[in-house]
Amino acid sequence: MPHSTQHDPTTAGLPPVPVALLLPTPDRRRRPASVRPTGGDWFDLGRRAAAAVIANYTRRGDLVIDLDRSPTIAAAARWLHRHPATLVTDSHRQPRARRTGKPVWGRRGAGLIIARLPRPEAFTLDLHGMTRAMHTWRRLLRPGGFLLTVLTVADAGNHATAVITAARTAGLTYHQHLIAARAVLPEHEPRAEATTAFGTIARLLDGRHVVTHTGLYAFATTTSPASAQGDTDA
Repeated sequence: MPHSTQHDPTTAGLPPVPVALLLPTPDRRRRPASVRPTGGDWFDLGRRAAAAVIANYTRRGDLVIDLDRSPTIAAAARWLHRHPATLVTDSHRQPRARRTGKPVWGRRGAGLIIARLPRPEAFTLDLHGMTRAMHTWRRLLRPGGFLLTVLTVADAGNHATAVITAARTAGLTYHQHLIAARAVLPEHEPRAEATTAFGTIARLLDGRHVVTHTGLYAFATTTSPASAQGDTDA
């Protein structure tokens, strides 16, 4: 994943946040079946992107909680020797992780939680609801674990600020911004060239620009192993 940096819009003066670009595979038919996980697409990003983020943010044996129960995430996690899981509510109305039909006991928390936003309990423009959801998810992470949010709204820029603010309020650190391209990038883009941008017609769909990428925002736990003992295990 190519890297760059950008500044966290909610924390002026802090070090810039790394930015990575996830590129799709130009020709999937050239990829051997033995080196790719199975499953359908994940937010139109594909299996390669799912495997890349899991490999980057987790370690072997980690629990990977996907709030949207994507078969692509589950397949990629198993392929990378991680344990896919979902959230359930126990008899005390507390969230618990569940692996393939059985509860997970004796674990210190998940290495990665993946959440599509907005969702009913965490609408991105409801800062109070978003912060409450972020706090719940943070408690399910192990020390050093990550929360990866996937913004599925067209105006992701305005929503991203609310997500970052809520995460920081809940005790998470803004770790990285991922830009995942949904299609293979052209070798030459006339709209980006000074000599051809003015005369190039914008590519619109029903009067709107075609969505060509998805924004993913990664947040890291800031809780130390010693102070995390009081939190609920996943």
